[in-house]
Amino acid sequence: GVVEEFEKAGMAAAAAQGKLSIAEALALIGRREDARVLARDALSYFESERNWEALLRAHLVMARASEMPSDVAAHQASAQSALAQLRMAWGMPTVDSYLTRPDLRRLSSGGKP
Repeated sequence: GVVEEFEKAGMAAAAAQGKLSIAEALALIGRREDARVLARDALSYFESERNWEALLRAHLVMARASEMPSDVAAHQASAQSALAQLRMAWGMPTVDSYLTRPDLRRLSSGGKP
């Protein structure tokens, strides 16, 4: 698929974004295990890059897709941390506007940051 093509071409950022987008879709349709695998891969990349927006979304996916309450809580806490970093980087008004996006609200319904 496209993600594999990005990986072969050495386009790590594009591959990670692709994995995260697919993980979001899988989480929303209830394919938890597949969502966790892709989101975990994306998390590794975004943590190294300190991409707070992507980390927020990835932790929301992981919280929604996790089955163990302790994992859900851990990812919700990590989403909160990423959100705090994002607010410092982008400013409150921009982040507040960003959080109204329908895709984020759907992801958050399984665990709002």
